[in-house]
Amino acid sequence: SQWGRDPAALGAYCFPKINSSEKDFDRIGESVGRLHFAGEACQSAIYGTVEAAFVSGKKAAETLRKNI
Repeated sequence: SQWGRDPAALGAYCFPKINSSEKDFDRIGESVGRLHFAGEACQSAIYGTVEAAFVSGKKAAETLRKNI
């Protein structure tokens, strides 16, 4: 997106492309070793929402906490 050029938007969110599935959003949120991902694009059931960002952040934090 070019949201940075639009003073009315100043933000962007994910959306599925043609032939993608909701499982793709879950895969985006999968950890890679010690690297954890969170954000509105990491929850298949509620992608594109503030709730998805919160839930995925909480999940990543809990995973990190368990591995300390």
